Amino acid sequence: MPQEQSLVKVTLKTPVSEDLFVSISHQGDYRRFQSTASASYGSQNINGQFDFHSVPKIAGKATLSGSIFSEEIVLSFNHDGVLSHAFESHARAAYGRQAIVASVEFSTGRQISGKATLSAPFFSEEIAMSFNHNGALSNFQSTATVTYGRQNINGNVEFAAGDQITLKATLATPFTDEVILSFNHNGALSNFQTFATATYGHQVINTHVEFSAGHQITGKATLTTPFTNDIEVTINHQGRLSAFRSSASAAYGRQTINGNVEFSQMNGKVILTTPFTEDISLSFNHDGDLTTFQSSALAVYGSQQVQVTAQFDGVSGTVSLRTPMTQSMSLNFKHSGNSESFDTTVTGQYGRDQVCCFILLASSIED
Repeated sequence: MPQEQSLVKVTLKTPVSEDLFVSISHQGDYRRFQSTASASYGSQNINGQFDFHSVPKIAGKATLSGSIFSEEIVLSFNHDGVLSHAFESHARAAYGRQAIVASVEFSTGRQISGKATLSAPFFSEEIAMSFNHNGALSNFQSTATVTYGRQNINGNVEFAAGDQITLKATLATPFTDEVILSFNHNGALSNFQTFATATYGHQVINTHVEFSAGHQITGKATLTTPFTNDIEVTINHQGRLSAFRSSASAAYGRQTINGNVEFSQMNGKVILTTPFTEDISLSFNHDGDLTTFQSSALAVYGSQQVQVTAQFDGVSGTVSLRTPMTQSMSLNFKHSGNSESFDTTVTGQYGRDQVCCFILLASSIED
């Protein structure tokens, strides 16, 4: 099959300027062609050519030369393969003996890999980047490298999610200490252990978490770093909502905050100890039902106490309050009789001062 060809020539001559000659030619179709162009003006000229083909692989080359350039300019590229599977691409830009060269390789088979290189006269060394990925998202290993001459930056990631989850990532450079991150998780959410470590040279940060929810709930988390004191947090819970005992502690070096909670049959106690304040405790007690009961509550901060008591037996009751800021207070009442005839006494006391109120209602029945 004959190839398509086109040719254009233009000549311009005037008595007031140098002669101008322009010619353009194109041969081939969109799959494979060659195009050339040239122009001259007097003794100056410029020439260009572009070659391209897409079968069996994509390649192209462009050249530009002329009296206005001290060196020839050449641009070229080629590409072989498909983007979704595997390919190689190369490109080159040259000006005389100086050239910029780049290449890219990519492959997806049992593993994914790629490589790119770049060299240029303004770089003293070649730059190369490569990566490799092997495995599925639940179990894989990936590596990456950046090279500049003899200097390498290397990264590596390993991940596995089977009976346990593990992760490790490393980064090594010629400018810093090596960085290592590791993670390990073993067990279900109701019973597990988790470890994590971050290393920078000789400096290590460790964290550890344990949790168990069986007959009792226990948990512990620790953090150690080279910059701070060790940190540790623990929890413990035993029992059900109607009767339980819980404790928690947080330690920073030798300083510890402890908390305890106990509850059983409407009796409870909360204790908090810290290195910054006096010990704090809250306790309460309730015995009986709404018709007959005794209740008390006590709040303690160091040596200071606030106490509230209440008792009721169906016909009489007492409520008292004692604090370190005020005098003792109490309220007493007593009631006897029915709606037609009763006797009620209410007494309020603040320190030695007392207020009493008496209510008496009597009714008689005439024959």
